[in-house]
Amino acid sequence: MTSDRPYRGAMSHEEALEELKKYAGSQFDPQLVEIFVRLLAGERESCTEENV
Repeated sequence: MTSDRPYRGAMSHEEALEELKKYAGSQFDPQLVEIFVRLLAGERESCTEENV
């Protein structure tokens, strides 16, 4: 989703995250989406903490 494709441009990471949340349960496994979202949130926190 975050890479250019011949049929569409790349989404931002925020747009891709919203797409995952929006389609959790229909297109994407809701349990995996939840885990992925938590992992990303943890990475963002650790990146912020390292810069302090």
